[in-house]
Amino acid sequence: MSECTLNLLPYRDVAGVCDACGKDLTGRQQRWCSRACSFAEWDDHDWNSARKAARKRDGEKCVTCGSRQSLEVNHIEPRVGKGYGWGCWNHQDNLETLCHDCHVKVTKAQADARRAEALVATGGSSLLAGLDWESTS
Repeated sequence: MSECTLNLLPYRDVAGVCDACGKDLTGRQQRWCSRACSFAEWDDHDWNSARKAARKRDGEKCVTCGSRQSLEVNHIEPRVGKGYGWGCWNHQDNLETLCHDCHVKVTKAQADARRAEALVATGGSSLLAGLDWESTS
C-alpha cells in the first residue's frame, strides 16, 4: 500500500513536538501532547473508529434510502475479502452508511461489475474455464 495521502500527522518527523498538532512535548510524552491528538488518524484508518465516524457523519441513516434500520458501512471501493484492519482503505471518503437491503444491492452491483471486467479482460474465456468438456460431449 502506498503512503497515506492524508496529512494527518504533519509533525511526525519533527523531534520534541506532537506528531499531530506540533505542540511541544513535556514530561514522558514521546509522540502526542494529548489523548485527542493520539487518535488523530484513527477515524480514517482503524475500521471500528472509521465505521463509527462514517455513521455519525451520515446522520445514522442510509445515504441511499434514508432508512435508520439495520445500518452497515460500505467501502465504496470494495475490499473483496482483503479484511478490514488498519489502513487507508478506511478513509472517510471511501465509506458510506447503508441499510442492509441497500448494502446487499450495492455489493451485488460491485460483484457484477468485477465479473464484467474479468470477462472483458479475458475475452470471455473465464466463462469456459470451469466447463468439463468431456462430460458435455
